[in-house]
Formats: sequence, C-alpha cells, structure tokens
Amino acid sequence: MAVQRNQSGFVKGRLLYENIILAAELVTDFNKSGETTIGCLQIDISKAYDNVDWNFLLNILDAFELPSIFISWIRTCISSPHYSVSVNGELAGFFKGEKGLRQGDPISSSLFVLVMDIFSKLLDKEVSQGSIGIHPLCDDPLITHLSFANDVLIFFDGSEDSLRHILQVLSRFKHFSGLALSLRKSCLFLDGNNVDLARHLASLVGLQHGSLPLSYLGLPLMPHKLRQQDYLN
Repeated sequence: MAVQRNQSGFVKGRLLYENIILAAELVTDFNKSGETTIGCLQIDISKAYDNVDWNFLLNILDAFELPSIFISWIRTCISSPHYSVSVNGELAGFFKGEKGLRQGDPISSSLFVLVMDIFSKLLDKEVSQGSIGIHPLCDDPLITHLSFANDVLIFFDGSEDSLRHILQVLSRFKHFSGLALSLRKSCLFLDGNNVDLARHLASLVGLQHGSLPLSYLGLPLMPHKLRQQDYLN
C-alpha cells in the first residue's frame, strides 16, 4: 500500500519539516516583479474528517486488495458511532451517523490519508496529461502539491486554464469522497507581484486572494530566504 510522496502526514518515515522546507523553497522570490510563471493555491477542506464518505473509503481499502475481514473491522469501527443532541442541557435521544471519521480515534488519521491520496493521484494524472501546467521548479522530481493530512498547497504555472482544471479535480474528488473545498477559506497566490491579475483570477472562481507571508503548518512562508528579523518576529 503506497501513499504518494506528496503526503507527509501520519505516514511512517515522513516528517513534517520536509513539507515546510519544500514549500519555503518553492515560494522564494514570489514577490519579484515580472511575468507570472508560478501559482500557489492553499486549499481548505470544509469539516474534512466529518464529511468522509464511508463507501468511498471502503472501496479504497478493497482496491488495495486488503483481506475482507479487515475491511469489515474498519466498517464496524467507522459506522458504529451514535450521536445525541443537547436540548436545554439534556440529551434528547440518539441517532446513527452516516458519514465521517471520529477525530481523536487513532486509526482515523491513517484512513483519512488514504482518502486524500486519491486526490493526489487525480491531480498528478491531470498534470501528466498536460491539463495543468506545473511550477518551473517542480518537474524533476514532479511536485504538484504538498499535503499534511488535509492541509494542502498546490503549485502550478499560474494560468487561468490550469486553475480551472485544478478546481475541476477538486469538484470530482468532492463527488466521490464527500470532501468539499471551502472557497472562502482557500487562497490564490501568484508570483511576479501581479496583484491585479491574482485578484481577477481569484474573483472569477470565488477564491480569496492571498499574499505572502502565509502561515503553513504553523510557520511563516516568506517570499525570500529567512532573515534574522523573521526569526525574531
């Protein structure tokens, strides 16, 4: 069972700082003037764990040809929770869940990574077919995006056509998995100080226009190499 190298969250032998170092390198010089050649999309998946489609997840496990008894155990684990609503401080009955993974459950993070791996494969396929242009520093090795669980940065050539194809991939992924992009919390960044173009593209598709530095996995990503004052701040 091989999870794409784009994903560093909850995978044995992969470390958080790997994504941070790569992301920092790929956004360096974003604010230099010139023609746009790089785009970065920071996506937010709305209530990610709560919306995972159980059938989609179980089909993934089946595709990996895992033993049926193991899949049945996973089915029991994810479908057993019951919920209650508090009305005026009192619990009013229980109802069965129909989707989602329980946050805090030790197995939930690993299962969620498998779900997000399908998104990685869909995105990489579109890039290999030429539908999405890539960041000029991301061709060898191919880096279309960086993921830590549901925290995702997508790198592309900054064109409107590539951006629309990325959103189409996200839409298809939502249809299969139940995981939806939150447009108002997702940000578009372009290099070359092309603020007007970035705002125009963001408004066309309903995204927010972002600017560097941005916070990624708890650390700031700067459009330049980190300086002494950056550490002090």
